[in-house]
Amino acid sequence: MRLKKHLLILTLSCLTATMLADSGIYICGHFRRDRTRTVTALKASGFTFGILFNVHVETDGTLTTDGEVICKDGQYVFDQKVAGYPNDIAQVNYVDDVNALLSGKTSLLRLEHCIGGWGNHAYKNISDLVNAQGTGPTSILYRNFKALKEAIPVVIAVNNDIEHDYEANSQSQFHIMLHDIGFKTTIAPYTNKSYWDSFVAKVEAARPGAVDRNYLQIYGGGSSNNPQNWKIGNLPVYGSRDIEANPGLTHQEIVTAMNTWKSNAGIVGGFYWNYNYDRDLKKFAAPVNEVFGGGEVADRGSIVAMVYPVKDYKAPQTDFVLGSYTKAQLQTKGFDVSKLASLRIKEGVKIVLFSADNFLGDSVVLTADVTDVVTLTGLPAVNSLRVLADNPGELAGKDFVIKNKQSSFVIKPSRNGTATTIYQMLPDDTDYSFWTFEQVAHGLYKIVNKGSERVLQTVNTNEANYVHDGLLVIQSLYDGSSNQHFIVKANGDDSYKLIPYSSMKYIGMVDDKQLLEKMPPVQRRLSSAPSTDWLLIPAEEISGTDTQLAESLFNVYPRLVSELLTIESPLGDVAVKIVDVNGRVVMQRQHINGSVDVSGLSAGMYVVLVEAGGERGFVKIVKR
Repeated sequence: MRLKKHLLILTLSCLTATMLADSGIYICGHFRRDRTRTVTALKASGFTFGILFNVHVETDGTLTTDGEVICKDGQYVFDQKVAGYPNDIAQVNYVDDVNALLSGKTSLLRLEHCIGGWGNHAYKNISDLVNAQGTGPTSILYRNFKALKEAIPVVIAVNNDIEHDYEANSQSQFHIMLHDIGFKTTIAPYTNKSYWDSFVAKVEAARPGAVDRNYLQIYGGGSSNNPQNWKIGNLPVYGSRDIEANPGLTHQEIVTAMNTWKSNAGIVGGFYWNYNYDRDLKKFAAPVNEVFGGGEVADRGSIVAMVYPVKDYKAPQTDFVLGSYTKAQLQTKGFDVSKLASLRIKEGVKIVLFSADNFLGDSVVLTADVTDVVTLTGLPAVNSLRVLADNPGELAGKDFVIKNKQSSFVIKPSRNGTATTIYQMLPDDTDYSFWTFEQVAHGLYKIVNKGSERVLQTVNTNEANYVHDGLLVIQSLYDGSSNQHFIVKANGDDSYKLIPYSSMKYIGMVDDKQLLEKMPPVQRRLSSAPSTDWLLIPAEEISGTDTQLAESLFNVYPRLVSELLTIESPLGDVAVKIVDVNGRVVMQRQHINGSVDVSGLSAGMYVVLVEAGGERGFVKIVKR
């Protein structure tokens, strides 16, 4: 972390949250079962929040859904098959799918988990576990829900949809624990108002502000509910309709109901039960948005910073995408900066805190997580802030060859033209081997091919929507989308990471293809993959092609070889890898300055990668 210190004598006034109108829907198992369509449909729906239904708590504290195991023994295991659970499936895409709902072009702003529902006795199990183990860090409930929060931190709340087994004492203790882990609480009552009054009062007495919404069920068993009679504490109330039982509800019927409750009871938004099979989501979001506003689909990039009112991240966070936030905008987000206690920052991002509104006054720059801000000297009270890419500014406006440090190939258009495909290849002496780094908003870069005038981007498909691993990297016309903007992070040596803002992952190569020519770059989950390191070689340092550079430093012959391949270099001993057409390293030798016996190789074409004195090169050979 870098901290720029400035003297500050200003005082921060407290911020008051401004309530935003919302439209939402319970998102059931259909989300996972038909993920290639549901992720895209939800992002384009016009709904502003979604409640993921549901997380079931088993008698031993294991978290499941539809018989599939989410968290067990304090570990997130939804991405693997767990023995002993016959209905379990490895949901390897779930985290990316959930993150995708809030990333890139989307109307969604908030996600919650739900516990409970009709016929569900999770809260009976919760009460038993709280009474037996408590809610401390060693309890199974704490460990499993902490694992869930750490696996999917963008899910901000847990919805209490208890419909059986009401017991406010133990259940309020459970939700106090959830607050300390980092979850807000919302409620979904339909009956037993005395329970809800008691439950909310107990949680709020211990953690003021922990409960922030009342999703009143005005359908099914609660169809006769009137929002006027369901004021609980100071919670904003949301009206509701059931489109599972009444899918034929018309636009005007929904508008009329919402307007009546808005006028007579002051509801602030509406929601539906449920999305559990294909339906026209836009049809149902539209009438709620007509009454309350909102629902626009916008490219929001990716959540890159999380700010907490308690140290050690033990409270629900406020999320930030890249941007500049005045005092009024912070109030709209419900962020009371006077309670700033800890924060998390994604790799390659910085937060600039300003003592005055509109980005004036003294400032502090933070570039890494802070567990307790009181330990920082020179930290000002805050009245505005910016969340920016922490890009190396010296790249702006310059041309570079982008060379993969692992393979020594460069990325360029496949046929020196405007086709979308790009590959790692040998460079040539045309403009198609060069990319210009142009700075855009929030410190990001767009990376423009000098020959084609197209920009580097991750492909945008309906299924992937920018986020998933293995997405191809292509070139395309510039439209300003977040998948065309990059954070460029210096590794501390001579290489860089290229991080698409839309996903905050890493551009690299597929493992079993990373040493092959004419392979497309892709998006990778882990920065530890060696193919995610890129050399940015300035145009003025390039003379000729890498093949010529290799031949000036490495003499490899004969190129049509039967037995002995000679490798010589003025740099001294050479490290050698020989790679077949499938990308497999078939021979590897160290400290070579002479001949290598390749007689054992099968006939065919190979790439010989050579390295010495910090220089790399490669040549093609044919074994006969």
